[in-house]
Amino acid sequence: MSIPIRLYIISRKMYDRRWGKGIAKFIWRLNRIIFSCEIDPSADISPSVKTPHNLLGCVIGSDVIIGENAKILHNVTIGGRRGSPEMPVIGKNVLIGVGAVILGGGNYWRWCKNWSQCCCFAECTAGIYSSWSTCNNNSQEKQ
Repeated sequence: MSIPIRLYIISRKMYDRRWGKGIAKFIWRLNRIIFSCEIDPSADISPSVKTPHNLLGCVIGSDVIIGENAKILHNVTIGGRRGSPEMPVIGKNVLIGVGAVILGGGNYWRWCKNWSQCCCFAECTAGIYSSWSTCNNNSQEKQ
């Protein structure tokens, strides 16, 4: 488990307590300063998430759900879209590549792969590989 995920888990536990919101905010800022990543304490991230680059430059918004064994590379943005209250749900064993942007209320189920510089607004089901051209057109393609 990477250090930013450990800091997130501590901030999440503090965020759930009535008196710990200030401590959660402090840990959020510490994570932002040291690792250049923003992980909202209200996100639900599995402790088994793999982050080979310590979430460098990543932004994970509020109420995002990330499942077990997901792998998140650096410079990834996961969050909501303007005007939509829905947040992404990332399932088990999902690979999110460098610079990927996942916005809106889509579900990304098991074994999905979002490659580098991919911007996704649509849902992804099992075995779907998303590339820049397919995500940019809100369609999906198997390789």
